[in-house]
Amino acid sequence: HDRAADGDPLALPARKLARAAVQIVCQVQRLGGRLDPTGLLRWRQMMIEKLERAGGAYPMRGDVPVETLADMFTAVIEGGILLALNFGDNRHISEQVLAYRAFLRMVYGAE
Repeated sequence: HDRAADGDPLALPARKLARAAVQIVCQVQRLGGRLDPTGLLRWRQMMIEKLERAGGAYPMRGDVPVETLADMFTAVIEGGILLALNFGDNRHISEQVLAYRAFLRMVYGAE
């Protein structure tokens, strides 16, 4: 069942995000290991908006601010990038995104 096709606010397109993360890896390498703060703020705002929509569709379990969950997404992507660079396999990025999506579904009771 494709939740993204149903307009599910928790449907993170893992492959699309992984491709974007690979592009970020290339940018980071070009910038000598630094991330662009403007790009990070865009990712954060995108996730805040998605999480706020999820909060309107699903009851949240627990009391975690959406800003914290949005920042967690950045940490997951950065962790996936770190794994991909160290293990030489970009699939680690999409696996981390899928794990984050599963976590969000548990937090929002959308299993």
